[in-house]
Amino acid sequence: MNQMKYCPFCGNPLPLPGAKFCPECGESLVVAPVPEPAAEPELPQRAPRAAHRAEQHSEPEPAAPRLTPEELWRQAISEEVEEEIPMKSAVAPPSAVEIKAEPEAAVQAAAPEPSAAPVAVLDFPAASELNEEARDLPIPEPLPVQKREKPAAAVSTQKPKKRSSHGSGVIWMTVAALVLALAGAIGFVLLKMNAANAPQKAVDAFVDAVAQGDNSYVVANIETAGSGLSSSEDVARMVASMREDMDLSALKDHLLSSQGDAMGGYNETYSCFSLKQTKDTLFSQKYVVKVSPVQVKVQTAVEDMTLYVDDKAVSADLAEGGLLLKVSPGSHTIHAVYSAYGPEYELGRAELTGSFSSTVPVEVSLGQGVASLEVELAGTETGLEVLVDGKSSSIQPEGGFIVLHPAFEGMQVTIRCDQYTQDFTVAGGGDQIEAVDYIAQQEAQNPNPASPAEMTNRQLINSLGPRFYSFYLSYLDAINQWKPELIKGVSEAYREDLLQKMEAYNKDLLFDFHAMTFDRRSIDRYEKDGELYATFNVQADYDYAYKSDDSKWFAGGNYQIVTMHYNSGSGEWEVFGTQVKESLDFSSDTFDIKA
Repeated sequence: MNQMKYCPFCGNPLPLPGAKFCPECGESLVVAPVPEPAAEPELPQRAPRAAHRAEQHSEPEPAAPRLTPEELWRQAISEEVEEEIPMKSAVAPPSAVEIKAEPEAAVQAAAPEPSAAPVAVLDFPAASELNEEARDLPIPEPLPVQKREKPAAAVSTQKPKKRSSHGSGVIWMTVAALVLALAGAIGFVLLKMNAANAPQKAVDAFVDAVAQGDNSYVVANIETAGSGLSSSEDVARMVASMREDMDLSALKDHLLSSQGDAMGGYNETYSCFSLKQTKDTLFSQKYVVKVSPVQVKVQTAVEDMTLYVDDKAVSADLAEGGLLLKVSPGSHTIHAVYSAYGPEYELGRAELTGSFSSTVPVEVSLGQGVASLEVELAGTETGLEVLVDGKSSSIQPEGGFIVLHPAFEGMQVTIRCDQYTQDFTVAGGGDQIEAVDYIAQQEAQNPNPASPAEMTNRQLINSLGPRFYSFYLSYLDAINQWKPELIKGVSEAYREDLLQKMEAYNKDLLFDFHAMTFDRRSIDRYEKDGELYATFNVQADYDYAYKSDDSKWFAGGNYQIVTMHYNSGSGEWEVFGTQVKESLDFSSDTFDIKA
């Protein structure tokens, strides 16, 4: 019996000679035995595969599920074989995952055309014979499998590969990442642009709020520390003044210029306002308007006045020629009162209109040209008290005088002490100088008292003037002759200091003394540690020359505040010290002692 080594349908090698099915194309290789005819018929030509398949399935039978090539191959090698025959295959059978039945169209395409050469009818042995002979046949070695090129029309029997879902996922993830990156970049640019525009937005919003009178927005977006603004009413007053007196367009430029915007422009008259950054992050910035106060210089001769701004008391600092205070920007009413005497006395009012500069002070004048009252005392009063309009005050003597400055017309001043009580009424219209009647009474009763305690201030300076004059002449003679022992009337506490001054300043000079002027109203007396002291002002007039050349003389002089001490042990006044001044104010009540 002939055994086939190759499939007659697809041409692929068979796993076993005599296999009943081709594992590659699945065609049956077993043909039922045909009875021998009476006459030898002509060898029929092999019909096309389609006709052959039609003959095999000519009888209608119930459709059975088509077996896979692997199942057919396993069935081919297992039917009617009682013992397993070991076989060594050159080509490993395809796995279940890789085997897939060829579509019928592909099988038809691989079938030979009807015009192909006729194929002889093969004589297949019966199954029993095959099995009988297979036991005695040696197991053939498998033939080497040669790689054959498939026809162009053939369809691969391998299972088609599915499109990888992982690749599509990576693509979508990449696209999503790009979209997110683009969105992030756009968001970053927008946020940075928004941050860069923060100053402009802050300025526009602030100026618009001012223009609309939106005080609540202004309050929430300004820095008020040190601005002079202390309440919402102050802010409302400032906003109203800004709307009335400011060029809001110029204010915008000024605020932007405070952030270095060259398109803006610094405005000196609006320097109370500047843009201040309060928040600065990568994508966010916040700005507020910093408000600085207006500086107001109050020119006045009354330093201890009380100042009111819009009926609110404010503090002020001493400045040259008056006082300096700070108010919030805008229009204000400033007035001054004096309350040191008890009741308040008006010193004047001043109006500020549209003031918005923090660098150029505004000047007003209050309390200038007010009247004053000076009352000369005897200097021997005890238990002294000063009443203003019937109310006790804290006024104390200054240089032997009771001084009221300012003094207001109609004011009544009462001086009360153990020795007397006397009233004075301010007439107004300028400075007013008075003296207590007790002075004239004492001088009339005791024109030449021996004890300082019995002397009035006028009598005391009239007594001390000649004593200091005598000392000063001895001092100049000691310099001219350079004999320190010539100095007379100096306390031991002052002598050493005086000699050092002589050595430092006057050793090489000559002095020609002319006269000395005493201010009676400058006399004052006080006690310290149980000792009596007196002070007064003098002016010395002299000419001087250098000892090396006494042919040239120069006019000279000085002002001195003299302090003298009453030595109770000797019962004499002695010079305790002097202070040389560039100038001193003298009253009209003076007397001179000439050489």
